[in-house]
Amino acid sequence: MLTKPEEPRIPLPKGWQGCVTTAVLHAIALAHYAIVYARAWAADSINARVRLSAENHRRQEECVLLREEHRIKDARTAQIAPQRRPHYNLAQRLKTLSPSMGKLRIAETLCRAGLHLGVTTVERILKEDPRPDPGDASPSTRIPSGPGDSSPT
Repeated sequence: MLTKPEEPRIPLPKGWQGCVTTAVLHAIALAHYAIVYARAWAADSINARVRLSAENHRRQEECVLLREEHRIKDARTAQIAPQRRPHYNLAQRLKTLSPSMGKLRIAETLCRAGLHLGVTTVERILKEDPRPDPGDASPSTRIPSGPGDSSPT
């Protein structure tokens, strides 16, 4: 069953609710369309300066979105105790900090730092999940205490 999406709540005088809300939403949609059209025109322009300006605006917007994403990540991470956060090994940290680095470049960087790992070892490490916290041993990993105790509970 399809439900009608909720319209955004905009505080308006009581007599205006129906037609003004619709008019405001249409004006916002039209402004959005105009911005998208202008950016598309600029990105496909013959003039190099206009294309460069469009690329500059696109990158600035991407930076703003990344900053917001980092702010949210930092806020969420701050709520987790340091002992409960995931622990990443050195190769995974390098890949996180420099996503463009491949396994060969990571192996070379670690070699210069004094940790000699092969390319295939780095590849295996990058495929692994972060190490779980040792304090989070689940009951299923418990060793049975005696011959009659074979249940993992």
